[in-house]
Amino acid sequence: MGEEQPPAGEPSATQPRQTAPPDDTGLPPDSDEDLSAKSLRLRCQLIEQLKAQGVLHNAALEEALRRVPRELFLPDIAIREGLEHIYADEAIVTKRSSQGAPLSSSSAPSMMAIMLEQLDLRPGLRVLEIGAGTGYNAALLAELIGDPGAVITVDIEPDIVEQARQNLASAGYEGVTVLCADGVEGAQAFAPFDRIELTVAADDIAPAWISQLAPGGRLVLPLEIHRHQRGQVSLALVKQQGYLESAAAAHAFFIPLRGDQAMAAERTAPLAVVTTHASAHRWELNVFGAPLNLSAEVRRDVLHLLSGPHETRDLHLDGPARALLAYLELRYGEAETLYAWSGHALWGFEGWAGGVLSHPALEQNNGPSFGPLAARFSHQPGLALLRSASSSPDDAGLNQAILYGSTTALRRLQQIAREWKNLHSPDISALRLRAYPQGTAPPPGIDEWLIRKRSVDLLLSFQKPADE
Repeated sequence: MGEEQPPAGEPSATQPRQTAPPDDTGLPPDSDEDLSAKSLRLRCQLIEQLKAQGVLHNAALEEALRRVPRELFLPDIAIREGLEHIYADEAIVTKRSSQGAPLSSSSAPSMMAIMLEQLDLRPGLRVLEIGAGTGYNAALLAELIGDPGAVITVDIEPDIVEQARQNLASAGYEGVTVLCADGVEGAQAFAPFDRIELTVAADDIAPAWISQLAPGGRLVLPLEIHRHQRGQVSLALVKQQGYLESAAAAHAFFIPLRGDQAMAAERTAPLAVVTTHASAHRWELNVFGAPLNLSAEVRRDVLHLLSGPHETRDLHLDGPARALLAYLELRYGEAETLYAWSGHALWGFEGWAGGVLSHPALEQNNGPSFGPLAARFSHQPGLALLRSASSSPDDAGLNQAILYGSTTALRRLQQIAREWKNLHSPDISALRLRAYPQGTAPPPGIDEWLIRKRSVDLLLSFQKPADE
């Protein structure tokens, strides 16, 4: 479909056979050449957008994105909504549950680019993809390694598998193997793999993924580090002797893995605070996080704090507040962190925020001790939230904490901010993780912490710059 052609007499092994979208695209009745040109133009525009965002650096991936028409993997949506929607940088849901929850999608191209670069692909590798989706990502994998026959993609839903097979065949990638199976088991019959990629979120690292990965191979997956995390971390994990070690990390938001190792259903139920504003509107605030599980008393006190007065305090940050929020979430999320979403600035912020709850019940339940702070500041409940950056050009307040109740929570947030600054204000890319089979991790080192999963133990840290 308008993609660049190989030299005469040298057809590409992964060249799509179909050179134009279906005749019933629903687009204006132009010639096939015009539709091909439009598709190529939109692909090139998307590539430039991804490069401008700083998520596309690899020339081979750029060429793969140019060569593979995304509309061939979303034919019904192309008919209904046109090519402009297909080439927007957004995830496109392709299947929902009876309750409306998304079950399958074509990931946002920017997220696909991040993970495909994390895979560090090159010709000659064997790749397993878990989460076939539309087949579009598998086609990109085939382009990047130069052999559709070396790509295996797995999905648990039979209808998704069948549609992915049809899409791949119509686009010229019938050599890709599409299996209907539980992805947690991998694809033992085709192992070992040089690369394994999950395009679904997981909250554990299944033993099959580790055992089917060749020594020195890479596993890339969106991993939920702890149950109360907002989204996941896309990790590139390299197989070492006896453990996996991260080589890259980025924020991610994916549909959960289903099957025998589906993500644990237990999550903090949001605490919804609803109030009336100007006698005409009702604004809702959703709050969630591990501390809310402690007791009804804690939930009552949090509601009381958020319904009362608030003030702002400057944190004098040297780095972006978003990076501190990621550090806070991953380092202290299981112990003392709360998250909130507000559709109105009535509570002191609008959009996402995260911060620290100080409450006597935390220490009574073996939570964090505030050490010398406890003797100097009140034990009355307090909450300090840091607003995350939004798409708004108005970034005022990003270095400010929103304080509710006693100042103990503010002092704790300032303490964590100093700790973060001492590590030179790392962002998510500085996260390092080692994954060991359950029970085999060594004791945490300085600035490391341990999180236990069903199958693995995770040792995490935020690394200082290499030149420090």
